[in-house]
Amino acid sequence: MTPLARALAAAACFGLFASACEDLPAATPAPVAKTPLHAASAQIERRLGPTAFGRLATPHVPVAQIGPEAREVLVGPERIEIAEEEGVRFDGASRSFEIALPESVRALPSGSFELLVQEVPAAVQNLDDWMHDLAVSGAFKAAPEGWRLVRDDNDDDRARATLELSPEIAPESGVLSFRLGALLPSPAKLSSAPFDVPAAAAVLELGFGRTPYAEEDGEASLFRALLDCDGSGEREIVREMLPGDAAEWESRTVALPAEARSCRLVLETSNEHGKPVAGAFWAVPRIVARTTPPNDRSVVLISLDTLRADHLSGYGYERVTSPAIDVRVLGEGTSFTDASTTFPRTDVAHVSLFTSLYPEAQPSRGRVHESEAIGSLAESLRDAGWATAAFTEDAMLAGSFGFWFGFDRFVEHPFASRRRGYDVFTEGAHWLETHRDRPFFLFLHTYRVHEPYAPSAAYDGLFSSLEWWLGGPDPDVPSEHQGDVDRYDDSIREADALVAHFLDALDRLGLADRTLIVLLSDHGEAFGEHGFTKHGLAFHQEQLWIPLAFRGPEIPKGVRLDAPVSLVDVAPTILDLLGLPPLAAAQGESLAPAFRGESLPADRPLYFAWERKDGGNGVRVGPWKYVTAGEGQELFRLDEDPGERSPDRTGGAESQRLGKVLAEGRARAEGERRRLAAPKSGAPAISEETEKSLRALGYL
Repeated sequence: MTPLARALAAAACFGLFASACEDLPAATPAPVAKTPLHAASAQIERRLGPTAFGRLATPHVPVAQIGPEAREVLVGPERIEIAEEEGVRFDGASRSFEIALPESVRALPSGSFELLVQEVPAAVQNLDDWMHDLAVSGAFKAAPEGWRLVRDDNDDDRARATLELSPEIAPESGVLSFRLGALLPSPAKLSSAPFDVPAAAAVLELGFGRTPYAEEDGEASLFRALLDCDGSGEREIVREMLPGDAAEWESRTVALPAEARSCRLVLETSNEHGKPVAGAFWAVPRIVARTTPPNDRSVVLISLDTLRADHLSGYGYERVTSPAIDVRVLGEGTSFTDASTTFPRTDVAHVSLFTSLYPEAQPSRGRVHESEAIGSLAESLRDAGWATAAFTEDAMLAGSFGFWFGFDRFVEHPFASRRRGYDVFTEGAHWLETHRDRPFFLFLHTYRVHEPYAPSAAYDGLFSSLEWWLGGPDPDVPSEHQGDVDRYDDSIREADALVAHFLDALDRLGLADRTLIVLLSDHGEAFGEHGFTKHGLAFHQEQLWIPLAFRGPEIPKGVRLDAPVSLVDVAPTILDLLGLPPLAAAQGESLAPAFRGESLPADRPLYFAWERKDGGNGVRVGPWKYVTAGEGQELFRLDEDPGERSPDRTGGAESQRLGKVLAEGRARAEGERRRLAAPKSGAPAISEETEKSLRALGYL
């Protein structure tokens, strides 16, 4: 097939998303009629969070994950750490460890105990500390098999046990680290304080579910909800018995009495014998009132992971990689032509995106622990009444790393799936269909463009011919990497089709006029231009330069702004556009004045970092880019040397000035990091699917 024929075929798939396209997974949502918003629309009035049920306030509302979906819950998974061991070797034999059990867990059934394991491959055991930490950080997962906890029934106080690990749990190479813990039973009964019932017709939205740890013998779990309004007595509104193999959240909507003024909600969980269970959760209840159509704008934030700005045709790339984004986002909105990430790695960059913190200010770089009082964009919108949801692909954006805080729903799909992007955008469109009658914040993230570059059949090879180049391939890319460039560009074109399909759904739902679209990437990708490939380990523009565009109400159309901006500016901008208070610890600045015709400062310091043993840090000030690592330093002037081929290493006056700016910025960030830091219990556990994705991405 010629390149032109391939382009036409891909365009057909792009326009229709047809399942008939060869080997292209179907991803068309159910048809949605193009109708205006309902005359009587719904808006979230309030959430009955943990404090409404007498629970102590915590920095973040706790979250529980059941299957691929996480939700905010009234009582989070409470895990007591019992024992841990590092560097366990097997040599083909079983291993046993004597365990002292705390009094608080001695009466728990065996199914309440959980073993988290972390494989440390031989290849990383002897690496420098910084690289070793990168390779194993957060990689603990629950071990369903290959271990057992043996307790002596003759031991009256049941204070001791033996942990037995069989060879089947051992890694093929390397060593194993483990943490033994126990999941405490969930409270059998939760009673809310009285809450006011909205004058308009209102409903109560409830969610509940159980994890595999709910009962060791597979017994069912009973969930009951009772409502007492105006002292009339408790009335049962939900009664569900979930089987032992239940693996997803259940949702129920109950009408609140129209004549009631005040109600109290009681939530109960138990097993078939009326005893408390571990791993049974009630999601945070929501009261939704029928009101007039919402005036508040909604937000869709789209993150196309690993998309470097200069490979979008709308940013001047010779290949037509992004026709839909060029026309429907850049052309219909305002784009920033000089936006930079803060760190060329998914987790750190996205923490900057949501918290407006530079890497040096993040207490746990690339993570947000439940004990750290760091506010996020999602939490701000949730608290202001927006319905919030995220559909992502796991790996470095796993919810357990802290990315799920603030979302009513956080759904992870495995990166390893060949449907990268399709499920994310399709489910996002479906969620909009059920939430179009209220203000919403929707976050969509996909690794469709990320290595390993694997475009679907309709896009594979689309840009494999030199006929697609006008001036020839980039001479800075070594020939051995040109094939990767081709597949990378194929993947961008496919991601562009996913965005187009989603925007079509937004139009059909009648939401485009009141929805702010923000499209960006977390970092770029290198193809050997400076001796590096992929991302994370260098500071050059191919890894740092990202697209950033806004489209929606009050956003000028077809405007391009050249002032340097950063990923930390996105959250402040969104909150400003919605008229909401800024994040308390935000280090970025709102870009909203630019949409009103005001000039943005051209010489504001923008900080960044990258992965390096002796610490890689840099700062942008106008056209100047200054980087330092260890004792070395380099200075670039990007307007005269965009390819970064002529670094100034002399340490002259300009280098000294920017070195001082960088040092002062790092000192402020370090002070902020210490202020925000809080005690934490180590790296979070990840699911088996997340571990597979991390391996597929090359992080493990």
